Amino acid sequence: MAILSPMRLLGFAKPGDQAWTTIDVAAARLLEDVMYFNGSFFAVHNHGHLLICQDLDGPSPKAIEFAKSPSAIINGHDEHYGEPRYLVDLDGSLCMIVRRTGLYDHYNDDNEIEHPNLVVTEGFEIFKLDMHTRGWEKIFSLGDRCLFLGNCCTFSVLASDYPGCVANCIYFTDDHVLYNYGEQSKGFDTGIYNGANKKVLHLPTSGDVHEFRSQFCPPLWIHPSSH
Repeated sequence: MAILSPMRLLGFAKPGDQAWTTIDVAAARLLEDVMYFNGSFFAVHNHGHLLICQDLDGPSPKAIEFAKSPSAIINGHDEHYGEPRYLVDLDGSLCMIVRRTGLYDHYNDDNEIEHPNLVVTEGFEIFKLDMHTRGWEKIFSLGDRCLFLGNCCTFSVLASDYPGCVANCIYFTDDHVLYNYGEQSKGFDTGIYNGANKKVLHLPTSGDVHEFRSQFCPPLWIHPSSH
């Protein structure tokens, strides 16, 4: 299962397939993330509602709404509209993470604007889904777990199992491809969000660290094996 094309359509391929099968274009477009959970594929739309994929073995695979957006609706508008959303299995619960961002100018050491209008992470909000009521509950702490979040896959680990990881933190990569990638910026918005004090620590942008940034593609997390 993958998100395809600039229209962010949902498609899948099975062993032996020679091409991707697109799922009901009208319902499954402009998607932010997709994951396999509890025997089904779920995807999140950029408006925030959750979709579930059905009839993948039949002639008319489709994605239909499973749950409304967890974000508050103010004057008819989603307060998190346009902000990236991610899906993750957090200790057996399906959760949606909203990445709160803002536009900032980045200045060099001479106090000159080096990169204008960079998308910068300001924080995160996490919502847990009740699979029975299909309602969302906002959670305020990851407890002993930490999250790794980016454009490949989002996953959680127990901090105690991985020396160097800090509990209740979100490690995030820059996946704002349309804004933060170019000859100079090369993926500015990478860092760590501390869920305890709500502060963001960004990866340094100068020195040797800058040379590791790609101007072509976002950085990826490698999921640790459970074996």
